[in-house]
Order: sequence, then C-alpha cells, then structure tokens
Amino acid sequence: MSNIQKHFEEFSKSKISVIVRTNDYDHALKIIEGSAKGGIKFVEITLTIPNALKLIKEATTKFPDLAIGAGTVMNIAEAKESLEAGATYLVSPICDLELLR
Repeated sequence: MSNIQKHFEEFSKSKISVIVRTNDYDHALKIIEGSAKGGIKFVEITLTIPNALKLIKEATTKFPDLAIGAGTVMNIAEAKESLEAGATYLVSPICDLELLR
C-alpha cells in the first residue's frame, strides 16, 4: 500500500481535519496541541502563519501521532520546503500540474 493510500485510509477513519490559520505562532501551536488532545489526527498548517515551516517541524516533533500537512502551498519551492520540514501532505488553493507531480 502506498503512503497516499495509507493517508486516505486513515483520513477516512477520522473524517475530520483542523486547518490552522492565524497570524500568531504561539496561538497556532496551542491550536495544534488542543487538536491532539481532542483526538484529531490531521492538522493542516497554512504557510500564511509566520514561521510556518518552523511550526511544521516543531509540531511533527512534539506530536508524532498527528499527520501534519502544509496548506496554502503556491509553488514547487514551498512544496519542497514543507516536505523537508516534515509535512506529510500538501494542500493548495491552486491547480498547478507541477505541484501535482
């Protein structure tokens, strides 16, 4: 089973995801912590949050049971940086064939 298939299988079990969009790093971290405590398994961190890549890295370290995704991914560079920071999935508001590859 591919990673994508595993991801979809896990998401179909939980059926809920949190999208974190705020202009405050500490507030975002508290939202992630509360989500983890509440049993939510999928958390999308939008790249509009200040130091979002650092937050992705910190969240994946502090909450290893969560699937941490990067949101508002607009180009290949952001996609690569997000994956390098530890994001396990990407969400984009645009349809760019390069991002889909």
